[in-house]
Amino acid sequence: MTKRVVEFEYPTPARGKIPSFHSIEEEAAFWDTHDGTDFLDESLETAVDQFRRTPSPLSVLLIEHLGGAVARVGRDETAFDYRDADYNLIMLGRWADPAQADENIAWTRGLSEARRRHARGVYVNYLGVEEQGDRVRAAYGDEKYTRLVELKNRYDPTNRFCFNQNIKPTVTA
Repeated sequence: MTKRVVEFEYPTPARGKIPSFHSIEEEAAFWDTHDGTDFLDESLETAVDQFRRTPSPLSVLLIEHLGGAVARVGRDETAFDYRDADYNLIMLGRWADPAQADENIAWTRGLSEARRRHARGVYVNYLGVEEQGDRVRAAYGDEKYTRLVELKNRYDPTNRFCFNQNIKPTVTA
């Protein structure tokens, strides 16, 4: 793989100063995430090409390098599945004007779809609150998800703990 450095410049009224949001009610954001093992040139070019089209200067594309301590823990030692992933890519569309929501959500979804074929999983803590079902299963992998459902059936069959990315029990209490 070739080594690249990419710099983005996006003109903002206060160059270098990104507005901070003091409460969740003030922030408008939509995100997606993918784990991967190879950040190939084609994959990087896809991400860079899509990022150049972001409708908002508040949007970010984060590449988290994994490996190291993450990879030293055995895959079967925790619920976190993709310990062999080299990176996690976070696509975060942010905007200040509510009228820009549709445009920014579409941009984030488009980038996510363009990157999906390079993905092999997803980190559960980065899933959106509304994401359930297949995306939650993808975060754990089929085998671990099945084990987690068995635990849910045993210890929480009424689904009392149903927040965040819920694993639903398959039994009725």
